[in-house]
Amino acid sequence: MSKKINDNTIDLLYLNEEPNNKKTNKGKTKGKSKNNNVPKKTQDNIIDLDNEIIIGLTPKPEKKQPRKEKVQQQKSKKTNKNRNTQKQMQRKLQNQVQKKTNKKNSVNNNHKSIKKNTIKLKILKWTSISVVLIILVIAFVFSPIFNVKQIKVEGIQKLAQEDIINLSQIQLNENMFKIKISEVAKKIEENTYVESVNITRELPKTIKISIKEREAQYIIQTEIGNAYVDYNGYIIEILEEKLPLPILTGYTTPIENIIDYKNIKKLSDEDCAKLETVSDIAESAKNNDILKYITSIDMLEAKNIKLNLDNEKKVAHLGDGSNANLRILYLKTIIERENGKAGEIYINGDIQTLKPKPYFREAI
Repeated sequence: MSKKINDNTIDLLYLNEEPNNKKTNKGKTKGKSKNNNVPKKTQDNIIDLDNEIIIGLTPKPEKKQPRKEKVQQQKSKKTNKNRNTQKQMQRKLQNQVQKKTNKKNSVNNNHKSIKKNTIKLKILKWTSISVVLIILVIAFVFSPIFNVKQIKVEGIQKLAQEDIINLSQIQLNENMFKIKISEVAKKIEENTYVESVNITRELPKTIKISIKEREAQYIIQTEIGNAYVDYNGYIIEILEEKLPLPILTGYTTPIENIIDYKNIKKLSDEDCAKLETVSDIAESAKNNDILKYITSIDMLEAKNIKLNLDNEKKVAHLGDGSNANLRILYLKTIIERENGKAGEIYINGDIQTLKPKPYFREAI
C-alpha cells in the first residue's frame, strides 16, 4: 500500500488493483482470486482526515495545553464568573437602592405637597382673619365713641387758650383719629411765642395740647418799638413797652428784617452764633444775681463782648466769653469791691492762666 498526503487528504491504493503499467506485483499469492469488492483508485476517493476515522492510520494527536495555562484559564473563568456575579449583585443592589430612593422621594414630594397646601390654607385663613380684624378695628376707631368732646391746653402764660384752640382748628365732635397731629402742631407753631408743641390723644374723647412758650431775653430797639428776642435769636414781638431786659447792640441783622419779624422770625445766622456766647454770659449773670446790673450787651466783636452796667457806671470787657461762669464770678467780685466807682473792668485775658489778670481801671 502506498500513501500520498495533500491538504489533509489521502489517496489509497488497495491490493489486487491493476496498475496502469500492467505489471504484476511481486508480493502476490498464487491461487487467490481477484477481489472484486475492492474499489478502483479514482481521483474522487478523497478522505477528510478531520471528519473520518481511517483504519490503520493513527490520527494526529491533539496538542495538550500546559497545566499552568489550563489552571490560569480555569482561574480566569472563575474570576470572570465571580465578576459577573458581583456585577449582577451590584446591579440588584443599585436597583433596590434606586427603588427605595424613588419611593422615598415620592413620599417626600407627597409630604412637601401636603405641607405646602397646609401652609397655603393657614396663610389664607390668617389673612382672612386679619382682614376681618382690620375692618372691625377701623369701624370701631372711627365710631362716635372717639369724637372729641374736650380740648386741654397746658404750659401757657402769655398766650390765651382760645388763641391756641383757634390755631389748632380742631372741632368738637370730630373723630380724634381723623386729626393729623403734625399738621395741627405746625399751625400752632405759627405763633412766635410758641417754641414747641406736643399734642396727645387721651381716649376716648380728649385732645391735650402742651405748649412751651418762648421767653424774651433781650431787647432790640427799633423805630416802631422794642423787639423782644429769645436766647435762640427768635424775634417774639414788638411792643412799645420796655421790660427790664438787656438791650442788644452791635447786631448785623437789617432793621427792616427785625420789623418784619412775622415773616423773618429770626436774627441773621451771624448774630445767632454770637448770641450763643451772649446767652451763656447772661445765664451765668442771672445765676450769680448780677443780671440786674447789665443794661446792654455789645456783641459787635465776637472776641470782645462788652457789658454796660449803667447804674454802676462801669463797662466790663469779657473777651470771647469762654468760661463764662468764671468770668462772671470775677465781675461780681470787682463790682462789689469797686462799688460807687466809675471805670472799666477787664476780664478779657486767658481765664485759665489769668494772663493778664482781671483788673479794674477807674475813670479819671
